[in-house]
Amino acid sequence: MAAYQVPQKTFLRFLLPVCAASGVLIFLYLFFSGPRLGPHYDFLMRRRPPPPVSREVVIIETSPASGFIESAALSAILMTLTELSARGLAVQAPGLWASQDGRYGNPAETELPLHLDEEFSLLAGNIRNLFQAILMGSVSPEEAEHYVDTVIGLSEQGKERLLAVLTRKDNPEMRRVERAAAAFGVLWEAGETPEGSSGLYSRSIPDRDGVFRRIYPLRSGGLKPQGTLRNSYKEKPDFTHFEDPAAGHLGVSHVVYAMMDHYLGPSDIEYRQGIPMLRFKREGFVRDIPLDSRGAVLAERPRGNGGFKRFTPEDFAEYEKADQELALFLNTLRELGCFIYLTPEAYPTILYEYSHRLREELLENTGDQPVRELKARWLDARAEYLRGLENFAASPAETNLVMSYERRIAAEDLEDEAMSRLVSRRNGIISAFAAFREKYDELLRIRSGLSSALAGSFCILGAGGLKPQGTLSKSYEEMPDSTPAGQGAGSGNFLIRFFPGAREPSPSDTEISAMLANTILSGRAVIVPPGQYILLWSLLPVLLIFFLIRRMGLVLTLAAGLALTILTGAMFSWGFILSRYWVDPLIPAGSVLAGTLASSLYLLCTKRREQARIRRHYGGVVGPAYLKHLVRAGQPLAGEILQEWAAVVAIRQGDLLTSESGKDPLDSAREIRAFREAVARRFKQAGGVIVGIDGDLVLAAFGSPPERIALTYLKKETPYDDGGHHSPEAKAVGFIMELLKEAPETASWRFGIDAGNCAFGYSELSGYAVFGRPGVHARILSGIASRYHARILVTARVHRHITGFPTRRLDAIATISGKEKEPFYEIRLAKPTVP
Repeated sequence: MAAYQVPQKTFLRFLLPVCAASGVLIFLYLFFSGPRLGPHYDFLMRRRPPPPVSREVVIIETSPASGFIESAALSAILMTLTELSARGLAVQAPGLWASQDGRYGNPAETELPLHLDEEFSLLAGNIRNLFQAILMGSVSPEEAEHYVDTVIGLSEQGKERLLAVLTRKDNPEMRRVERAAAAFGVLWEAGETPEGSSGLYSRSIPDRDGVFRRIYPLRSGGLKPQGTLRNSYKEKPDFTHFEDPAAGHLGVSHVVYAMMDHYLGPSDIEYRQGIPMLRFKREGFVRDIPLDSRGAVLAERPRGNGGFKRFTPEDFAEYEKADQELALFLNTLRELGCFIYLTPEAYPTILYEYSHRLREELLENTGDQPVRELKARWLDARAEYLRGLENFAASPAETNLVMSYERRIAAEDLEDEAMSRLVSRRNGIISAFAAFREKYDELLRIRSGLSSALAGSFCILGAGGLKPQGTLSKSYEEMPDSTPAGQGAGSGNFLIRFFPGAREPSPSDTEISAMLANTILSGRAVIVPPGQYILLWSLLPVLLIFFLIRRMGLVLTLAAGLALTILTGAMFSWGFILSRYWVDPLIPAGSVLAGTLASSLYLLCTKRREQARIRRHYGGVVGPAYLKHLVRAGQPLAGEILQEWAAVVAIRQGDLLTSESGKDPLDSAREIRAFREAVARRFKQAGGVIVGIDGDLVLAAFGSPPERIALTYLKKETPYDDGGHHSPEAKAVGFIMELLKEAPETASWRFGIDAGNCAFGYSELSGYAVFGRPGVHARILSGIASRYHARILVTARVHRHITGFPTRRLDAIATISGKEKEPFYEIRLAKPTVP
């Protein structure tokens, strides 16, 4: 289709698709602004190198089945974190505690509505999933009763959890939480209702397709991210005073962001090269976290289970249990006299009782003694107790005691019964020390595991695990995958089925909070460039691609455009995988595709227009087979005048004009039309082109541009070698001689033939015509043929190519200058001889 490309129109081939692509580019940029993320973002995100996991982030997972944390468990966790020097704790699990000053809220007023909302949401979700499973065939009717019983059982569990909120809200352990929090330092608790007094939240807001991709450090109203960054590079928004007029109160902070702001901040919003940054700055420490235009962090999710260090309340309970069991066993050692070689102030039992009494005093403190002083005394006593245990375990107390018994047994002459008692006491001491070391090693193992992870850590306490898709919530039984494909991770988006891994479980709120903490600590997050950079980077491949394909044909343009569309999307996707700059690949790829379609449509319209023009210009002058090839080749171009060596044949009907004056005009018209149609039919069948009609004269040509183009397109080679029997002159003479033999209606036709360089072109007035000396001489020869009683007259240029037919020289034609004369010859109709 390259034949249709007129050089003067290549600029339109470049400008038109660029304009179309630019328009689509702007539309896609506005559509995907924010940015608007989807399954393709998730697909590419999973191909990025996994983000580094900060060792300072620790998740303390409560049970996914209940999600709550008991007061006693929380106070034990806080005391252990205090002992092991953790830096901060963010609590986002629903608790069962209350304080006199209302800092932690009142369960009857704040927690109960939350629990009711959560339980009924779970019940509704379970019922919906069950019916979807039945409708989709995942659950057979025979199994439906079993799953109905399961749903009922889950609803009963929810009822029990709600009753627990009401019956245990006055538990004395609730008051110990506040004391433990005061000892720990600062406790950040998420209040999930707008009326909560904490001013913090932890529940994440998914995108429109139900997938969690953004984490909002700050949002207004506590429920929806109303405050978004203004599109300004000089004025930044005040994140700390987002106000939601509908809710009637100020915005709130994410619980983890508040914790990080306390230790790493203070933080502020600054613009760097037009990109909003959440900047933490303190004592030489600077950390910039990029935000999107909605004020959210596009955090990267670690692989697998998150890569974070994880503990459960049971781990802390196990530490306390091991500590208490060892303390109880120390009393047994004391009763066996194992502390005989220690001074009383070094007794582990006394050290433990002292540290435990200080711990309880700290938790039950109702006086005016400062918490900091009590905490320091308890930690010193606790450290002294552990050193005492270490010293006792490393002391030769066991060896000395056993050796003393061994000496007594060897030296004294005792009765069997007394001797048996000594041996039994010796064996009891050996067993007691073995049990002590076992319990002590167990305590050290648990404490070492906790200490190595919790020292200097930021802990997040919340419901553990991932949010399963297609399973009944809070169920310990395996349920069928009753969720339609993609539900919960882009429900309703058909693109999800084309992206493997799109149905992976969604992260829990605790996991998302850990991702936010890890992002702030590592500083690695996805960057969304400013709009002008996105438009510029997306426009560059558009300009380059359509400059390169501006001369290609329709099929090649479409194929190359589609391939380059995929390549463009792949390049921007690969750029995101290698870097952290998100320029949505759908924006440049969609723009290139739109430009490709516009360019192809332009070519298609051009092709249709050119085909219609060729049919209109050449439909009456060439045969149907040649016309088909001309249409496919797309040539000759409009207004094009071409020069070729051709043989021009002028055909006249000798008695047509002489008889016309005595006939009816209608009869004359019919005769002339019949003559012209017969000549045109015969010559077009032979491959000739009709290049002029005037009265009783018809001009045909062999070797004209349309004939050469059609033959070249058909045979893919030059049809004439301009010499010998393959020349246009030989073809013209040979065809006429055969025609005179086979067609009786040609008896009155007279032919004049000349050859040479001719110009051929189309005009609306004259149609397709030939210009040059061969056409003039052919007309003259056909006109004087009757005078010489000849049928075929040819010039000397044609005569040189005649073989096998008798000829004779008749006369000469004067040239235009009159100085020279060109001879012409008659071709006789006698039977040809073999030379």
